Amino acid sequence: MDGLYEEYGMVEAILSSSEMEGCHSEERYLKLFSKAEVPLVNLRKVSAYIFSIPCSNAHTERVFSMMTSAWRNERNRLDVDSVKAELHICVNFTFECTDMYQRLLTNKNSWKQPGKGKNFLILDLETESWIAPKPQAVFTKQRWDKDKPLMAYNKYYYTQYCPEYLKKYVNLGRSSLMRTEIPSVSLLQKSPSSPVSCHATGFYPDRAIMFWTEDGEELHDNVDHGEILPNHDGSFQMSVDLNVSSFPAEHWDKYRCVFQLSGVKEDQVIRLDSAVIRTNRGKTASQRLNGY
Repeated sequence: MDGLYEEYGMVEAILSSSEMEGCHSEERYLKLFSKAEVPLVNLRKVSAYIFSIPCSNAHTERVFSMMTSAWRNERNRLDVDSVKAELHICVNFTFECTDMYQRLLTNKNSWKQPGKGKNFLILDLETESWIAPKPQAVFTKQRWDKDKPLMAYNKYYYTQYCPEYLKKYVNLGRSSLMRTEIPSVSLLQKSPSSPVSCHATGFYPDRAIMFWTEDGEELHDNVDHGEILPNHDGSFQMSVDLNVSSFPAEHWDKYRCVFQLSGVKEDQVIRLDSAVIRTNRGKTASQRLNGY
């Protein structure tokens, strides 16, 4: 059994001499299950080995206590994995969770099974039949069309069970999904000749816009809009560049960067000012120009 323990990297627990009394005259080790590493197929071998050890009542009670905890943790893990798998299937039904329920309510309900980026089979829930866009899929279509119980299950699953599951998870996560996080907005510039970038980071949700204004009017010329990008913590960031070399420095006071977040009434506005522009060297543009 030692080879079995070493092969699957079980966690080692040394039993005290009092617990081993009545079990073995020599010092032995009991190696318990590692939840992440022990394959279920080997539980029978391990349990058989444990039951083969002649032990005292204290030893037996400790072993069963540990086994009960291991089984409880494994059961909880499997329950979570099962729910995740179910949700993953639901989300993949139309490939976009946000408009899945809306698509299910349209007249032409269907599910597409892609292969190498192209549709291989399409389940038409209205006619309760499969559509084969490719000749290679005709055989599978004919075979699956004959399976009426499976067709009935698919229709129930994708039109009732799956949408209800998604709505349940949306409701459970509403406090997180509906939250609003205000970003930090700053002005950045790589070099004196580079555009000034208005950068907002840490906002949520991603329904936001940012733009430059001149004398209160949105500016379109000499402006480069970046994409909204995700941060590692689930929030978002975006940037809008302004080509400041297109106008003299004395006109900078006319320009503002405006950030607007969905659900928030008050805009975040930052004035184009060399004193607040951060550079790669850690100095503001004003400090750099003055030689500090």
